[in-house]
Amino acid sequence: MTNWHPFQYRDFWDQPRILYTSDGQQSYLLDCPFDDQLDGYGNRYNVYLMPSLAPADLCGSWAGLDQKAIRLLGAIEIPASAFDPTRRAQLDLSILSQLVT
Repeated sequence: MTNWHPFQYRDFWDQPRILYTSDGQQSYLLDCPFDDQLDGYGNRYNVYLMPSLAPADLCGSWAGLDQKAIRLLGAIEIPASAFDPTRRAQLDLSILSQLVT
C-alpha cells in the first residue's frame, strides 16, 4: 500500500539528493550526499528523524541541516518508483517502514 506525501528538496541528480518531508506526525530528512570516492552519488539515503522545521529553516542552503536531527534512523536504498513520475513532488513513505516502528 502506498503512502504518498509531498516533500521539499535541494540538489537533484536523477532524483532528489536531499529532501524533507512529513507524514503529519513525524518529519524526516533523507540525505544522499555526494561521494568523492565514487565521484558521484551513491544509492543510499541516510534517514533522519527531524523536529518540525519552520519555513525559515528550509530557505537557502541545507548544508548542515542534518545537525538539527533528533536522531539518525538508518540508511536505505530508495528506488525511483518510490517517487511520483516527476520525482519532484511526492514520495511513498511506506519505504521507511523498515526503519520506523
